[in-house]
Amino acid sequence: MLDSSLSHSARTLVGATRPRPAHAFAGATVLLVLAAAAHSQGLQVEASNTGAEAERPQGICIAETLVELGQAITRLSRLDPAADITCTVAGATRYAADPPLEQPQSLLFDKQTSGQGVFGAPDTPLIIAMEFVSRQRIQCIQLLYAGQWAAPGLPAVRVEVTEDGTEARLVGTMPAMSAEPAARPIIQQVNFPDGNGNRDGQWRRVRLSIPGLPPELGLVEIRVIGYDEGLRGIGTGLNQIARDPAAISVGNISNIAVAVRSRRLSASKSIEQHEAVHRLSRVISLLSGVYFELLIDTPAQGEQPAEGRLRIDNASNKPLDASIIKLRLPPGWRAAPAKHDLSPVAAGQCIFLPTSIYPANTEELPTVCLYGGYDGEPLFLMADTVGVFAR
Repeated sequence: MLDSSLSHSARTLVGATRPRPAHAFAGATVLLVLAAAAHSQGLQVEASNTGAEAERPQGICIAETLVELGQAITRLSRLDPAADITCTVAGATRYAADPPLEQPQSLLFDKQTSGQGVFGAPDTPLIIAMEFVSRQRIQCIQLLYAGQWAAPGLPAVRVEVTEDGTEARLVGTMPAMSAEPAARPIIQQVNFPDGNGNRDGQWRRVRLSIPGLPPELGLVEIRVIGYDEGLRGIGTGLNQIARDPAAISVGNISNIAVAVRSRRLSASKSIEQHEAVHRLSRVISLLSGVYFELLIDTPAQGEQPAEGRLRIDNASNKPLDASIIKLRLPPGWRAAPAKHDLSPVAAGQCIFLPTSIYPANTEELPTVCLYGGYDGEPLFLMADTVGVFAR
C-alpha cells in the first residue's frame, strides 16, 4: 500500500487521451513554414492528432506505477549467481556431474548438491575465479562440500579481490575445519557485513584459493549473496519519489530511466530491464505530453528493408528542445540512418522522420531512444514500436 500521506493529485488517474496544449498552436501559416523548412531534411510535420490514433492507455496511476517499478528494480539488483557470475576453475583433478556438462564449472551455481562435484588433491591448490556481470556488494560466500571426509580436513580458504591492473587483495578468509561435521553438505563461509568488511565498495572479480582438498571430498556448490548497489539505490529512490508529488517530474524520471538503461545486466535480466525502462518512458510521456513511436509501414521482404517512420508527437503546450535519437540495433541488424539530430519541436506539433531498417534473423529487437530537453529539464523516451519488421 502507498503511504496514506500521498496527495490526491499524485494518485489521480491519467485520462484516456494525451494532454492537450492549453492554447491552440498559433495558426496554419506557421505550420506551413515549418513544413517547408523540414521538407529538405525528409521530415513530415503535422498538427498533433486528437483522433483515435492519439488515444493512450487508461487508468495509469503514476505514483503506484513508480512504486511497482521500484520493487521490480530492487529485485533486479539482487545477485543471481547462475545468471550473474561467470566462473573458471584451475587445479581440479576431475569433475563429476549428472548429466555431464560441457562447462563443468557451471555446476557450482545450479543449487544442486548431489550427484556432482569438483574434486582436487591434498597437495594441489584449487583456484576458483568468479567475475560478476556488474560490480556487486558481496555480503556472504559459502562453499558446500559432499563426499568422503579425510584428515587433515578442509584448509582455510583465501578470498581475494582482483581488480583491473592491480594485484590480488585479500579481503577475507574462510576458517579451516579439522574436525568432521555431522551435517551434510559441509559448509565453509565468510561474511562481509555492509559498512564493515565490505566498506571499500563493490567488487567485479573475486578469487577463491583452496590449498588442497581430500581426494574424495568434492566441492558441490558455491553460494554468493550480494546486490548491485546502484540498482538497489534506484529502486529505493523510485519509492521515495512516488511518495513525494513534487519530486515526480520529467527530469527526475528521465534521469532514472537512463540510469536503469545504462546498467550492465545479465541476458536473463535484460528483458525485465527493458520493460522497466519502457514503463518509465510511458510515465515520462504522461508527465510531459511528448510521445515517441516507431511506426513500421512496410515490413522487410527479401533484400528490401523495413520502411518506417519515427513519430515525435509533442501534444503539450511547451516546446521540445533539440534532441538526439539513437537506434540500438541487435547484432546483424542495420538501419539508415541509425542516428537523428532532431531540431526543436514546437508545442502541438507532430514530426515524422523516415528510417529504413534491415532486420536479421534474431529474436532480439532494436530499441530507439530519444535524448533531449523539455521545460528546462532533461527528457528521455523509448519508442513504442507499432508494426512488424519482417514477414
